Amino acid sequence: MHREDVTPNPEEGAMPRIIVTTDPMDKREPPVLFDERVYSLHLSDDHAAEQLIERLAWAVNDAEDTQRELAAH
Repeated sequence: MHREDVTPNPEEGAMPRIIVTTDPMDKREPPVLFDERVYSLHLSDDHAAEQLIERLAWAVNDAEDTQRELAAH
């Protein structure tokens, strides 16, 4: 794991994150469509895990749409 893969949180130390972006198309930074700290609570039961996966799926779909739009220009 790289240092940039975690978000420092003074109360809990470094926390892992899930980040969804598009592929870089030019010299600009790709848009971040999802950036969420991940806690073990997110996987503690089926309902919580389903909610995390649902948010991640939305972000992946948004990234695909954004990627197509960027490629069209």
